[in-house]
Amino acid sequence: MRELAADLDRQAEFVCECASVECSQHLQVPMDDYERTRAHGRRFILARGHERSEFERVVAEADGWVVVEKVGDAGVVASHHDPRRA
Repeated sequence: MRELAADLDRQAEFVCECASVECSQHLQVPMDDYERTRAHGRRFILARGHERSEFERVVAEADGWVVVEKVGDAGVVASHHDPRRA
């Protein structure tokens, strides 16, 4: 359990999950924050300022990154294509 907790506390590097196919900005995010975010098929971690209000809303903020939730048709598509969906 201690090893698992230590792994979840550590920072990991992720690529911004924004809508721009050209974006390759790297983000340092604690593993537990990333796992908690991606447990919801409509939620993604983006670099601050990369959110697009026409199809996503900010649901949480951290140092240098935000969590967005896709809404409307974008939310339906995100949920349908969620690789964690059982």
